[in-house]
Amino acid sequence: MQVHCFVSMPLSDVPERIWIKKYLEYAKENGEVTFDSADLKPFDSYFEEDFYRTVKTGLKKGYK
Repeated sequence: MQVHCFVSMPLSDVPERIWIKKYLEYAKENGEVTFDSADLKPFDSYFEEDFYRTVKTGLKKGYK
């Protein structure tokens, strides 16, 4: 699955209290998933860990 988001201004021009700014910042920092990476961030919940393992075993390499 993919998410495409287009905005008409630089991220720095989006007001701080607008939720889309937080989402875009998160996507910019965490948008690429590398299943072969050893330096994954710790999971915040068991759901995240279970989801990661399911996706890792169900998808081929090269997905972002």
